[in-house]
Amino acid sequence: MRERSPAPVGDKWRAGHGRCRVACPAVDRGRADQQLRLIAEAVRVAGALGVEVWLRGGWAMDFFLGEITRDHEDIDWFAWADDAGALAEGLLSHGHRPVPGPPPDLQLDFAKDGLDSSFTLLDRDAAGRVVVAGGPWAGAPWPEGMLDAGPGRIGGLQCAIVGPQAQIEIKRMMPVWDPSRPRRTKDAKDIARLEAALGRLFRILSAEPAGSGAVYGKAEGRPCTGRTWAPRQRGQVRCQTPRARQDPKETA
Repeated sequence: MRERSPAPVGDKWRAGHGRCRVACPAVDRGRADQQLRLIAEAVRVAGALGVEVWLRGGWAMDFFLGEITRDHEDIDWFAWADDAGALAEGLLSHGHRPVPGPPPDLQLDFAKDGLDSSFTLLDRDAAGRVVVAGGPWAGAPWPEGMLDAGPGRIGGLQCAIVGPQAQIEIKRMMPVWDPSRPRRTKDAKDIARLEAALGRLFRILSAEPAGSGAVYGKAEGRPCTGRTWAPRQRGQVRCQTPRARQDPKETA
C-alpha cells in the first residue's frame, strides 16, 4: 500500500488532470484539504502495519470519480476486525484519539484536528462472504464483490475504495437494513452521480473496437477498467488493466 502526497483541492481536482474547467460546487477547501491529509495518513499507517483499509461513503465516491463533489462530514472506512487492535494503536500513535460510539466490535471511531474518522469492521463467514463483524447485525453480509474494486484517486493520492456498484447498493439499502436511518438527499445525489459515471464508462468501453483491451464479465457483460469496478461473480473473467493505459503499479 503506497500513497503520494495529496494534491491541493483548489477549485476541485480530477484524477491525473488539472483543475476542472466548469463551475464547481462550493466546497470548504480548508476542511477538504485536512481530510485528504488524514486519508493519506491512514493509508500510510495501514501500509506500515500491513493492514488493509478501504474508503467507504462519500469519500469513496469522490475517489472513484476522481474529484471532490461535495463537503464530507467525516471519513468512513472499512477494515478487518482482526486488524482492529493494530490499526487503533497505529492511529493513536499519530495523534488520533478514540471517540465513544457504536460497539467496538462493530466500529472504531477516532478524531484528530476536529475531524472524525470511523472504521467499520469486517469479518468473513463460513462461506467466505464479507460480513458485519460485530454489534446487532453481526454476520449480516455486505454486498458481494464490494472489496474487489481497484484503487480510486484524487490528484496524487491513491487509496483502496469500496466498488461503486456496492456504494450504490449500500446507500440505497441502508435505510431498509437499518430503519432508524432516514433516506437522505445527499445519498440520492451520490447515487445519481455514481450511476451517471458508470453509464458513461459503459458507453465509452462499449464503443471501443475489438482488441482494445476492455475486458467484460462473462455473466453480465459489464465492462472492466483499470479500476476493476465490475464485481467478479462466479464464471466471470477477472478484470485486467489494458496495458496501453496502465498506470504505474501502486497498491492502496
